[in-house]
Amino acid sequence: LLAQWHNQGLLPHVVSLAGRLAERLELPGPRGSVVSVPVKDAEAVRSRLADQGIKAAVRAGSVRLSPHVYNTAEHIDSAAEALAPYVLAAATA
Repeated sequence: LLAQWHNQGLLPHVVSLAGRLAERLELPGPRGSVVSVPVKDAEAVRSRLADQGIKAAVRAGSVRLSPHVYNTAEHIDSAAEALAPYVLAAATA
């Protein structure tokens, strides 16, 4: 399945979605499709995102999002808008 997605050009698209999210949040660009967002009280932020229908995980005190082939630029922009108030200022400096 991954090879098929790659051949269809979907995997580079997923990486570009992750880059879009990082850019919108003024974070360093990711090396792959996972974006870790440093926030205060990651579990509370994850819960607020879940209330808005945004799936995320908590890893090492950050909220982690991993765009996939079914996500769109609009999904990414919505997630960025929901997350922006929580991004730690030191992460964007």
